[in-house]
Amino acid sequence: MSLTQYENISILDNFKTSFGYYINRGFESGTTLILGGGFNFKKYLNPTQTGTYFYLDETNTLVEESFTDQNINSLTQVVTYGRIAQSITPTTGIAIQLTSRSIINGIANEVKDLNMVYGDESEMFDDPVNYEGNGIAIELTQLLWEDMVIKAGYYLNNKHYPSQGIYGETYYYDTGIMRSDKQHIFNLSVNKTISSALFEGFDLKLGFNFQSIKNGSNSYWFNYNGNSFNLSLGFQF
Repeated sequence: MSLTQYENISILDNFKTSFGYYINRGFESGTTLILGGGFNFKKYLNPTQTGTYFYLDETNTLVEESFTDQNINSLTQVVTYGRIAQSITPTTGIAIQLTSRSIINGIANEVKDLNMVYGDESEMFDDPVNYEGNGIAIELTQLLWEDMVIKAGYYLNNKHYPSQGIYGETYYYDTGIMRSDKQHIFNLSVNKTISSALFEGFDLKLGFNFQSIKNGSNSYWFNYNGNSFNLSLGFQF
């Protein structure tokens, strides 16, 4: 469970809770089958917001007008996935996972207008509860010397945002079209455990992670490429 509050955009304040489940079955062939899913529920605490704004009309007179913005009251998302993992050798394994996300309560088209004033939290933080679609993941794992794990993964995600319209190159915002992205991710990670000869039960954890993302979208400002490198250091007792 989590509570998120925005100091200046309270219409996006929300409480979120999740419930998940999975079952797995292993076979003598070295195959493991996992089926799972979950429910994500987000409740907006202040879905209605009112205020006033000022502008100069054609006669150069200052005009004051009131407005009311209405966000959705809640959002319910259902996630399902299936994963199959196969041992190729005693130290090598491959896994494939299919994932589907669906938002089961309707989102009124006028909610997209909120983006022009406040922004949608999935624009700012890409909250996975706010989009639906499907994805495929392929991962290859290699164990070296019993204390080093190398993992390479490719992920293809089709993401649809029913609470967002699209931006054109000229900053025009169209609420009549839903934002849809296709995301390609390549990930490589290396993790090594170093045991201490002086202190029994004390392990040093070293990690390296590289990720490359290519995001294509029908919304102009969400077409981007990015790379990240991360080093980690941890201790285990």
